[in-house]
Amino acid sequence: MKEQITFPAPGESLTRTITFDGDRVTQISDVLQGQRPTTSTVVYGYNVKGEVISTTLVDPQGLPLEAFAFEHDANGLVKKVDWYNKKQNPGSPQLALYATKEYTYTDKKLINVKNWLVTGSPRLLLNDFNFTYDAKGNVTQVHEYRVLGYIDNNPDNYNDIVINVTYTYDDKMNPYKESWYMKYLPTGLFIPGLSQNNIVATTSATTLEGTKKGPGANFNTNMYNFTNTTTYAYTDKGRPNTATYSGGSVRTFTYKCE
Repeated sequence: MKEQITFPAPGESLTRTITFDGDRVTQISDVLQGQRPTTSTVVYGYNVKGEVISTTLVDPQGLPLEAFAFEHDANGLVKKVDWYNKKQNPGSPQLALYATKEYTYTDKKLINVKNWLVTGSPRLLLNDFNFTYDAKGNVTQVHEYRVLGYIDNNPDNYNDIVINVTYTYDDKMNPYKESWYMKYLPTGLFIPGLSQNNIVATTSATTLEGTKKGPGANFNTNMYNFTNTTTYAYTDKGRPNTATYSGGSVRTFTYKCE
């Protein structure tokens, strides 16, 4: 699968290309065209069982910028993701462990993800996601506790908020669900790939219920309170050909299997 996104700003676009070696993805490259053109590449690593054990974001010289290490359970499902970056040592070529995600499943459905900052003691819970599904296997709601601002070496100094996101869907095949490799991209949690069908509406709303300190008096929560819609055109096989977003962006899909 190949994706291209055209943004409302003239000349702005992003092209994503997936490179395979047999049935394995070796790398995914994003090329952003526009006023500030950039290229980013994620390289995949595997164990002897064929499971993805790492994805590494590299610079144009192939040097690591950040990396994610994956552990799987007996069913082949991701159970843990360690995030390595340079936030603790920005001048060093070495990556250091920064955060860890822990995954919980019921009947092979992801129901909870906890994201921990592990640079201090005790570790700080940065995100706590709870997922609700419908009978078709689509995520209908994500309840997220989120820490907004924190100091790495002072886990008691932070602000937080709770975000409830609801989704509605079409009845067509979701290419992200078919594309197993998407869930290994940074940051190791790809919500659009959890569902069988394609998201047509997203509504996000914040609440203070469940917070410990709140977002702070000067924090603007507007960015977390919104409704977005997506309109699709489909191929003859029932997959999205284009996705047009309410903000004006258009995503075009090209499939190897069609």
